[in-house]
Amino acid sequence: MVTEAVIEAAQAGDKNGYAYHTGSPEARQAIVDKYARPPLATFTKDDVFLTFGCHNALFVSISALCGRGDNILIPKPSFPLTQAICDNLGVEIRYY
Repeated sequence: MVTEAVIEAAQAGDKNGYAYHTGSPEARQAIVDKYARPPLATFTKDDVFLTFGCHNALFVSISALCGRGDNILIPKPSFPLTQAICDNLGVEIRYY
């Protein structure tokens, strides 16, 4: 069901080559339909945020958690682009 929603959104061709920055509404709804289990796990498509690969997921997550001048604890070795992301955001990495 998730795969079908993504394929339908891609084949529709109505996004001019660009996707929604949070993921297509159809794909986000398909995730809710598959994984929501009321009353234990209740969420809507507005609670789902899809990213475009690991780099984008890290950038969005670190941006949401840290502000310029903050520091973050990261394992070493870590994902190679973590340093570049933190440098861009003005976040100091402290390795463990």
